[in-house]
Amino acid sequence: MNGHKRGDHVFNLGLTKTLQDLSALVTVALNLELAGKVAFGAPARADRLRQVLRLLGEGLRNPAFGLTVDKPAQPPGGDANSTAYGEASRQLVLAFKQYLTALRDWHTAAGVSDRRLVSGMLNTACLNLRLAAGRWTDTAVDPEAEALLKVEAPQKAALITVGRSAVEELRQGLVGLAMLYSPLLPPGGWPR
Repeated sequence: MNGHKRGDHVFNLGLTKTLQDLSALVTVALNLELAGKVAFGAPARADRLRQVLRLLGEGLRNPAFGLTVDKPAQPPGGDANSTAYGEASRQLVLAFKQYLTALRDWHTAAGVSDRRLVSGMLNTACLNLRLAAGRWTDTAVDPEAEALLKVEAPQKAALITVGRSAVEELRQGLVGLAMLYSPLLPPGGWPR
């Protein structure tokens, strides 16, 4: 059984780190790989993506993201939410890499047919990023820890509500980031 060093967070502790990882990927995928290639507007796009990720991270500075409880001992592999969150984080990073690769290829595509092909790949990457962002934010809150905190400290329920709102803003921000450079939108735009 696992012991607890810091308690169990109501909002997964890795949220900020994942956003930092995504921001680092922007630098690697767009800035470094475009070095020496003419890609009009690529540095500005990279700066914009990092700025959006930084602003999203600022929303995680709320005290709600420090709420912890002591859940009963968990099996060695961790609890179900931690496992689901870890997998969702991994999928988000993969989807973001796919998005950045497609965006890089879109910048460097030559010719109409190449542009059309790459635009389709970028559209698919945007859709995958949107889905991965939804799964990631869906697992951002540990429902067991949340329920336990509401019983142990009902006065903190309002703080949990504020944290959940910040997670929803995070979801909308990541969807917006995907939409920022999506070449194709479904009829009527993307549902929210």
